[in-house]
Amino acid sequence: MTTLLSLSARCAGRCLPKEKLRFLRALTSKRAQILEMHKHLLAQIRPHQKPGAAEMFDSIDTELKALLERLIKELEDRIGAAISSDDLLAETSGVLRSIPGIGPVASAMLIAEMTEPGTVTREQAPALVGLAPVAQTVEPFAGSEPLQAVAVP
Repeated sequence: MTTLLSLSARCAGRCLPKEKLRFLRALTSKRAQILEMHKHLLAQIRPHQKPGAAEMFDSIDTELKALLERLIKELEDRIGAAISSDDLLAETSGVLRSIPGIGPVASAMLIAEMTEPGTVTREQAPALVGLAPVAQTVEPFAGSEPLQAVAVP
């Protein structure tokens, strides 16, 4: 964690050119879109596997699935190349990947989607990714209409 904080202090939000960050965000965004398409295709393939429908859709589903998987792989390769081509990105990715459970995909997404290091406080960072505890008050029946009796004929 000390390494990540020293990296943030050194950058002070000015190390990564906006063009590189925009390019990385575009790649990760496109990867997320194609992953969503892949997920929907897999959900549609299951009903197609019923008797009688499988033959009609099998080749189309197989080709689409292979195409989407190839595009995902190409985008992951481009994302990896974009990160490794920049010393700061590679260092940041290395620090993030040293955290258990953070792999190449998660580190790329964090780098692309989070604000630049040094621009948020340590209290703001967990809130940005949805990890900060938030106090919520629960009011019974808040915003709901009271139940009314309805005459049944």
